[in-house]
Amino acid sequence: MKRKIVLLLGSSMTVMAGATIAPSLPAMRDIFQDTPGAGTLVPLLLTVPALMIALTSPGIGWLVDRYGRKPILLIALVLYAAAGTSGLYLNSLSSLLVGRALLGVAVAGTMTSVMTLVADYYKGEERQAFMGHQSSFMSFGGIVFLTTGGFLADGHWRWPFALYFASLLLWPFAATALVEPRFHADHSHDPSLLDFPIHWPSLIFLYATAMAGMLLFYLIPVQMPFFLKQKLDVAPKFMGLIMATANMASALVSSQYFRLRRYFTHQAVFAFLFFFVGAGFTVLSRATEVWQAVAAMLICGVGFGMLIPNINVCLAAVSPEKVRGRLFGGLMTCVFLGQFISPIAASPVAHRTGLDGVFGVYGIASLEGLVVSAGFVLWMLSGKARFRTPSPQAVVEENP
Repeated sequence: MKRKIVLLLGSSMTVMAGATIAPSLPAMRDIFQDTPGAGTLVPLLLTVPALMIALTSPGIGWLVDRYGRKPILLIALVLYAAAGTSGLYLNSLSSLLVGRALLGVAVAGTMTSVMTLVADYYKGEERQAFMGHQSSFMSFGGIVFLTTGGFLADGHWRWPFALYFASLLLWPFAATALVEPRFHADHSHDPSLLDFPIHWPSLIFLYATAMAGMLLFYLIPVQMPFFLKQKLDVAPKFMGLIMATANMASALVSSQYFRLRRYFTHQAVFAFLFFFVGAGFTVLSRATEVWQAVAAMLICGVGFGMLIPNINVCLAAVSPEKVRGRLFGGLMTCVFLGQFISPIAASPVAHRTGLDGVFGVYGIASLEGLVVSAGFVLWMLSGKARFRTPSPQAVVEENP
């Protein structure tokens, strides 16, 4: 039980990396308004960690496979606190961006290690149940961090950065509760991905879906604060509460993921999630009252609640143990590359159509994702495709 709690708390570090400071963005834009390009650079404070995660996750995945999951995790938790709290004392926008970039490296180490450990420790239905609970816990963490960050930002834009000290509280428990999985392999030999029977079409589909899904997801923390302020005149302390509505719905759906999988295939779940996200964004684009924005967040949350557990379970199924760190590192690259390009992709749409137009356009794009997923379902039902797992000979079971 202690091990599971540590893994759940470690997973929440990823959510905290971005969600915590989201309500501070409007105030930070006002503070740094004299800085050239502040209108573009301030939103990047939320997403530059994602760029660094995307760039460093493959290398960190290799380190996780080569030197172990636990050592990388412990180092990453220390860096997380040091880089995350830099917003408490740095005074320029450029230095804040550097601090946020280092935070991204820490998150890459934390999340790649944690996800690989989860796939190592648990199998079958237990893995599906834990990954659903993990995603649910991350969503509930988003509620806590968004809400807390909103109230702290109402006092001063710097105060939410203090929450990043939380990783130091987790460190001693991670050091004592986690056990490095036993590998039956010669570590003097570094195996190539090509040495294992990986089903590449499934892997590419998962990576592409992760990138698209997270691009859509990050429109909420990046664009919603400005939408709520400009369109609905919402105070910062309530912005966090409204955005946290999506996390609440996501958490509830994720917690029931293992039940959903009893009735629907992985591909069908992907189709459902794009439908709910598209419907939610469409409602939001037409919102003129706060309650409509809340309803839109609830609908979106239902879709996003299916995204992470479905992708993680699928990837764990197709990833051989000896290269699992690298494959999850690749997933982290796609997830956070989607987050990083989210404000960049939204910016030209916002200039042409306004913030409400952003959610309308990407709502339509999400519904197009539904069509693609539905096509993948039909392809799967025709017997020409399926998510494949490695052969038993390719997977070495550990006994942690």
